[in-house]
Amino acid sequence: MKFTDVLQKSKQPLISLEVIPPEKGNKSDKIIRSVEKLMDFNPQFINVTNHQLHVIYTEVKGQMNKMTLGNKMNTFELCADLKNHFNVEPVPHLICGGTTRHQIKKILGSLKKYNLENIFVVRGDNPPGMRKFIKEKDGFKCAGGLIEEIINENEKLATFPAGLCIGAAGYPEKHYEALNLTRDMLYLKRKVAKGVDYIITQMFFDFDQCLNFMALAKEMGISIPIIPGIKPVVSLKVLKTIPRAFFLGAPEKLVKAFEAARTSQAEFQAGIKYMAEGVARLLDYGVSGIHFFTMGEAEETYALMEAVFGKPR
Repeated sequence: MKFTDVLQKSKQPLISLEVIPPEKGNKSDKIIRSVEKLMDFNPQFINVTNHQLHVIYTEVKGQMNKMTLGNKMNTFELCADLKNHFNVEPVPHLICGGTTRHQIKKILGSLKKYNLENIFVVRGDNPPGMRKFIKEKDGFKCAGGLIEEIINENEKLATFPAGLCIGAAGYPEKHYEALNLTRDMLYLKRKVAKGVDYIITQMFFDFDQCLNFMALAKEMGISIPIIPGIKPVVSLKVLKTIPRAFFLGAPEKLVKAFEAARTSQAEFQAGIKYMAEGVARLLDYGVSGIHFFTMGEAEETYALMEAVFGKPR
């Protein structure tokens, strides 16, 4: 079941979720419980993030030993668990970090093994302790190149004769490495031309900027679906943390709403109210779906969904 097929057939806005795999060695039970609470709202897709392995060197008896470390559960394994438990289509993320050209065949094999027709391709974060992204020797420096290689290899192997449905990221406030939004949008347009089927935006808190982003995309001839990515924010403390980590702005209206709150519950309600009003604006604009970044916080996501969509459908 392809993401774009569901979008076309759906008579109401599509809902999708995003989860982060648990620490390596842990089972998926906690993620399952978190998602289970949100199934009341009938999400059609669940994105599962991917995290780069990183290398450290240790000296043992005068010799340097290379160790490859990873601290998250395998993305495809969590996809399988979610699909088996909820019968909802999972969407694995594929990242440039740590991925080489000779691995694409294996990745396509994993998609086939788990019967997954959708994939979300991003460059991914820098490995721990690294200030800039470094591609593998035979790897990819940006998502566009990885997307192109996936499509070419799939056509060569005929793993998916009808093709994969490929999603990619858009940045309403621009990617932090881009000179400006216009340059970032030009890159997005080139990425789309390589074979992207839909876009999910990075999280944001300034809804005016998101609407401007979608209008600019349309103006530049980007006609594929754009799904806003939403992260509930329910406290001033969190608001101060997230923008620094994700290079986002904090709208003054939201800051003042939190500052006016006198209790943690009042803060929670202020954050949900602000985000719900913003999501309502996006739905009025005509977006075909909303993507919720849960980050394991089902309570916040549930409260926002209920504020936007009313009682569970």
